[in-house]
Amino acid sequence: MDTWQAFDSFKVSDPRADYVPLDALLTALHFCDLNPPVSQLDALVADIDTDGSGRIEWEEFRTYCAKFDETKANEEEIRAAFMLFDKDGSGYLDVSEFAAVMSSGGDALSDDELRRW
Repeated sequence: MDTWQAFDSFKVSDPRADYVPLDALLTALHFCDLNPPVSQLDALVADIDTDGSGRIEWEEFRTYCAKFDETKANEEEIRAAFMLFDKDGSGYLDVSEFAAVMSSGGDALSDDELRRW
């Protein structure tokens, strides 16, 4: 779900501004693949609620979620690269797959070097 869909799904319409109520904030963030700990809710609200209104309006929500867009893109790239080397689709690299990863940058590693990794 994209950021707008998450906000729109949990917002409360108010004549002054649409907002996500604080009791729905964590759930809305989960829909954006963000999983802050419940124990840090007060600090999270203080970070997101830049105007101090006690409500999370669209621009505040969007700005907060945008901080993590680059991180998510990097994770997707890393996952895609990993899948290229995980030839058997097991979810982990066995010794031969790891050796292929390590030798893809140039010199192949010796068996002793592979064991040390």
